[in-house]
Amino acid sequence: GNPFKIIIMIPITELQIGNRILYNGLEAIVYSITGAYPSKVERFNNKPTIDLVLGGLITATEDELEPIILTKEIFDKLDNFEYKYNAYWFEGVDFQDFKSNNEWVCFPLFDAIDAPLISSLHELQNIILFLRKKQIL
Repeated sequence: GNPFKIIIMIPITELQIGNRILYNGLEAIVYSITGAYPSKVERFNNKPTIDLVLGGLITATEDELEPIILTKEIFDKLDNFEYKYNAYWFEGVDFQDFKSNNEWVCFPLFDAIDAPLISSLHELQNIILFLRKKQIL
């Protein structure tokens, strides 16, 4: 492989059950998250662990996971998103506190200096889960 590959680790505090992430370059789904505990297996010793669905269940540590970077192709596969005005718009959020329905939320991929605002699929999943109380995938 490339000796200069940059690994982007996902902090365990960002993960929720159902998040889609990469493990060894393969897409996996977070099944459970466990706090740090003593283990005879050195790679798990006193580290939080994440059980992933990848064919079967496997256990990983946060430093073995990478985010799935958001692309136009990913957004195009998701329901309730529409691309307009150089941003993706999400429809169907019920803002009960504001007494209105069928609102749209904007997810620009880049801000004024072209820095990603939301760069990974698990971040987007967490925001939509918060807004809709339901996973998007």
